[in-house]
Amino acid sequence: MRYLYLTLFFVVSFSCRGQKINTRKSNLKKFVLCQCIYNGVPEKSNLLKSDGSAAMYVQIGNYDIEYYEEAVEFVKNYLVKAENRYNSKTKANLTIAKCINLYESKELEEFIENFEKR
Repeated sequence: MRYLYLTLFFVVSFSCRGQKINTRKSNLKKFVLCQCIYNGVPEKSNLLKSDGSAAMYVQIGNYDIEYYEEAVEFVKNYLVKAENRYNSKTKANLTIAKCINLYESKELEEFIENFEKR
């Protein structure tokens, strides 16, 4: 019986730790998405300027500020590269499409994995 409780304790402990790491990664991905939208829109509306969503993910996040600064640079570099990959027949900016694709990209997963290794 003692072994059963001990085993159960370890299983619950490790599953909670995994959940915390996944939440942490998820929040960083959401921060990157917010930054992508903010930096990708050429003319900022008052709503976009005052939204504050990215700041919320920093406040609830578990990374040092340097990580978020690196993430902002990562987003800016991505948007520069994405400019040539996304062409609109109507000359639309396609920011939302760029940012959704970034959010789901292997490139972002690798970027975040590098954070987790530090």
